[in-house]
Amino acid sequence: MSKFPISRVCPQCGGKEYSLRKPKTFVAFTADRVCKACLTRYSPPTPPWGGVMFLLAAPVLGLLGFVLIALLVGPFTLLGLACDGVLGLFVLAVFIGGIRILIASANQVELNGGQARRAGDSEKKENDGSPRAEKPPPSRSYL
Repeated sequence: MSKFPISRVCPQCGGKEYSLRKPKTFVAFTADRVCKACLTRYSPPTPPWGGVMFLLAAPVLGLLGFVLIALLVGPFTLLGLACDGVLGLFVLAVFIGGIRILIASANQVELNGGQARRAGDSEKKENDGSPRAEKPPPSRSYL
């Protein structure tokens, strides 16, 4: 799990310009991002194909593991059963992880009238092509 907020745009200012940083997680499909406007670091959401990849890899690797354990240790020995149990839990965890990724990506984007919109965007924002009204910079008093 990422230590940084997960978002498609900067969670702090909504900026879309960013620079890339090496992710600090063990498994990452894309690089982390740092907003050029406010220097907030955030992670993009996992793409749906990542979840599909986990769902497809879990049973294939599980079957391969069971076959190798059966050939190397023996399927009905105490050690073989213990290895099969650990492998089964690992395969289950990978499969559940794939399901969680797909659910999260489905919740991240919802289709509204043919236009993709992030979940959580307010209805007030309009995408009419006009530039977004920017907040004036804070006034500084040097007294």
